[in-house]
Amino acid sequence: MAHIAPADATVDRLVAELEEHGFAIVEGVLSADEVRAKREDLVDVFAATPTGRNSFEGFSTQRIYALFAKTRAFDEPATHPLVLGTLDRVLGSYQLSAPVGISIGPGEQAQVLHRDDGSTRWRCRTRRWW
Repeated sequence: MAHIAPADATVDRLVAELEEHGFAIVEGVLSADEVRAKREDLVDVFAATPTGRNSFEGFSTQRIYALFAKTRAFDEPATHPLVLGTLDRVLGSYQLSAPVGISIGPGEQAQVLHRDDGSTRWRCRTRRWW
C-alpha cells in the first residue's frame, strides 16, 4: 500500500488502491494550517458532545454524529474532486451524510479492526488489509 502524493493522485489510482487494499492514503492534500484549523474546530464541537451511551460507543468516548450539521470545517475535503470522483466510480450513487468525529476516552476497549462498509454495495476484495 502506497502513500500517494497529491500530484500523483488520480481517481484511477485511488480506485485501484481501494480494490487492492480497501483504503487509500493521499498525503498532503490538506496543508498543516488547514489540519490545525480543522482540529481546533473539532475541539469546539467535542466540548459540546456527551460521552457514549453504551459499551459499543464507549462510556468515556465522544462521538460526533452528523458532523456536517455541526461544523462546516470538513465540507471542502469531503467534496474534493478526488473524493467525489472516487465515490462516483466505486459507489455510483451516495449521500455524504454520515461522517463521524471520534475521541476515544481513556480506558476504553479497542474495537476489533473492521471496515464500516455494511451500508454500501461495495466490498473490498481483499481478506487481509492490515
